[in-house]
Amino acid sequence: MISQYIDHRLLEQIKGFIRREYGCYDVQMITEKDKIVQIVCEAFGQPKDLVLSKCRKREYVMPKQVIQVCLKRCTKMSLTEIGLFAGEVAHVTVMHSIRTVNNLMETDKEYQAKVIGIFKSLKIDNI
Repeated sequence: MISQYIDHRLLEQIKGFIRREYGCYDVQMITEKDKIVQIVCEAFGQPKDLVLSKCRKREYVMPKQVIQVCLKRCTKMSLTEIGLFAGEVAHVTVMHSIRTVNNLMETDKEYQAKVIGIFKSLKIDNI
């Protein structure tokens, strides 16, 4: 059995690792993030590793922006945490992504249908 006491430095290292890998400590939030990424990547037909990379190709950026919107609506993550998770971008980039998705939903009906389908899959009410 593992000792009840963990060295404080070791605990901080573990927290740091989890924060770098997942952007948070909450296990429920980690699984929710993975679910969001999986659903969005499947809807756009793009691989997770490229969508969450720093690649700026349109076919990877569009699902990444939708992931950021979904994370904002489904989790308690800050814009900075969302940015770290989604390709290490700044919080203002996340704000721009949210505006971009909203604008595209108003102008592109095909895109709107795809995003609404994703929102319904994730049970996001305020579409």
